[in-house]
Amino acid sequence: MTLAEALNVRSDLNRRLMELRERIISNAKYQEGDSPSEDPNELLEQFESVAVEYMNMVTRINKTNNAIKLGDGKDMVDALAERDMLKLSHRTYRSLASEATPVQDRYSKKEIKFVSAVKVSEIQSMADNVAKQLRELDTLIQQANWNNDLI
Repeated sequence: MTLAEALNVRSDLNRRLMELRERIISNAKYQEGDSPSEDPNELLEQFESVAVEYMNMVTRINKTNNAIKLGDGKDMVDALAERDMLKLSHRTYRSLASEATPVQDRYSKKEIKFVSAVKVSEIQSMADNVAKQLRELDTLIQQANWNNDLI
């Protein structure tokens, strides 16, 4: 199984855990004289089984990530941390540029005029540069995901 396939399995297991959690909670109590639509004890058993499977998959993914070097020589775990930082930076720059862009919604000169505290064009340029770095790094990560088998 490739790392990419394992990541998909992990995602499915995580989704299944969240669904089981919701079903357990919704069946935790019921009106006297009725019965729950599903047995929460059976659901708990399923949850625990899937949780162990999820933990094992995450462990194998982490071990695999620790062993991988990307095409540019970076360790996979370092690249994943860098990707997270780039995503946060990109969202921040885009939000700042959007919020700082003056909107002319005044009806008269008596209303308050807002001005930008930053140079929007520079922030947009920074966002574009970060987006490019993010795309390039993500391409290397995705390539490694498909080219490496799970440990």
